[in-house]
Amino acid sequence: MRREMRALLADISLQQKEAWSLRLVECLMSATKTWTKDVGVVALFGGLKTEPALLPLLPWLWENGRQAAFFAIESDGVMHPYLVRHEGELVVGAYGVLMPDVSMCPRIDVADLDVVLVPGLAFSFCDGSRLGRGKGYYDRVLAQLRPDARVIGVGYSVQIAKFIPREQHDKCVHSLVSEDGWLDIESPV
Repeated sequence: MRREMRALLADISLQQKEAWSLRLVECLMSATKTWTKDVGVVALFGGLKTEPALLPLLPWLWENGRQAAFFAIESDGVMHPYLVRHEGELVVGAYGVLMPDVSMCPRIDVADLDVVLVPGLAFSFCDGSRLGRGKGYYDRVLAQLRPDARVIGVGYSVQIAKFIPREQHDKCVHSLVSEDGWLDIESPV
């Protein structure tokens, strides 16, 4: 399934991905009361070329009284969150994704995250299963979240399916957002 999704995403034009990303970000911004109510810190991702571009959310979160965090993969092979105030505090890191400049940004605990926007190759609309890229970075972070933290899968509608294979260590999302809008998972596993 990973191979199929990678091929599908690679075949989508850059212009189409940009248009979908804009609509997706608009969905997030228009649903403020849904996912940012009583929220302090939101973790974003600085996606791969095949992932939605969430960078417009960075200033928007700060302007709306929220903080934004990005993850850095450190020498221990684990992703750690850092508060990022503006785009100038981001650098291109491992795998070509945007990561915080750790010399400029304060590191925070995973327990400080209220909402985590999570990329993936595919997501299940039935149970919130998420097919990652196979390295387990996000699964390890999600396992450390507070029980009340919200996990939102972020992807294009072509990445949403009924069934996604899942292993015991795989973590599920509570909601999905795509260019077509929101979908709350009734009973995420």
